[in-house]
Amino acid sequence: MANVTTIYACTEDGLAIFNKPGTLNEWLPPRRVLGGMPVLSVWAEAGPPVRVVAVQDGNLLVSENGGRAWEKVGTEQPAVALFPGETERKIYAALDSGLLSSDDGGSSWKVLASLPSPATGLITVGSVFYLTANDTLYSGEPEKGTWRILVDGGVKAVSHDEGTGKLYAATSEGITESKDAGETWTTLPGSPADGAALLVVPGAAGKPPALVVGSSNGVVVSPDGGESWQPKDVRGRVTALARDPERRDRLYAGTGDGYIFESGNRGQAWTQVNAVLLPPVISLFLVRI
Repeated sequence: MANVTTIYACTEDGLAIFNKPGTLNEWLPPRRVLGGMPVLSVWAEAGPPVRVVAVQDGNLLVSENGGRAWEKVGTEQPAVALFPGETERKIYAALDSGLLSSDDGGSSWKVLASLPSPATGLITVGSVFYLTANDTLYSGEPEKGTWRILVDGGVKAVSHDEGTGKLYAATSEGITESKDAGETWTTLPGSPADGAALLVVPGAAGKPPALVVGSSNGVVVSPDGGESWQPKDVRGRVTALARDPERRDRLYAGTGDGYIFESGNRGQAWTQVNAVLLPPVISLFLVRI
């Protein structure tokens, strides 16, 4: 069992790396790297070695020592985002109009077919890929470069229930649900229409998932799969959400004010991680070492 939890917080001024050994109740002060420019996206593995991949200023950067030293990966187009793949060491890197894939945690990369536009999200459900780009949701196959529009406009984030395979999307109309792989969608009554981040936490057998939404006014949670919605005590505009890779009910939220919050109960209660504010948080990634 891993005994150190690490948060990689991408901010508008570099990358902040938080660690909490299992013997401590509080997080250690963060280590700040890659300062001077925004870090848009990050991926990491537990290692050893602790490999970290980041996107900064259009560059794809790789560190073999937990973020202490970095090397550039040569790409013909600027890099914009990183997404975990179907297996533990699979990564996708979105470029301005294309996609790279790595099967070995960022050691080597393969150029894939072009994308409709720069990606902001990419998830897999079984063998199907769902891509968000330019506020539009697509399904398709990145190896072939074939993408089909499912929702044309207004999509900010997409997630899915690992238990049932249902899709959920944060849209300008609210949180929407699809039971048929994105062919038809239903807006969940009372859901926030300003969601920028979305997590689906699977429920116990036969129970609905918890839906956790990062909005302009904090975190809003539905503990019952969209039947009811509850605002939570998280300050400011929530720009990023992430789950602990092992303790799946443990969640993290980052805000535009530079706070990171932690919840151990599927988003019902939150505590502040950092005593000193960060620059505005863009995205989060969690590993357990």
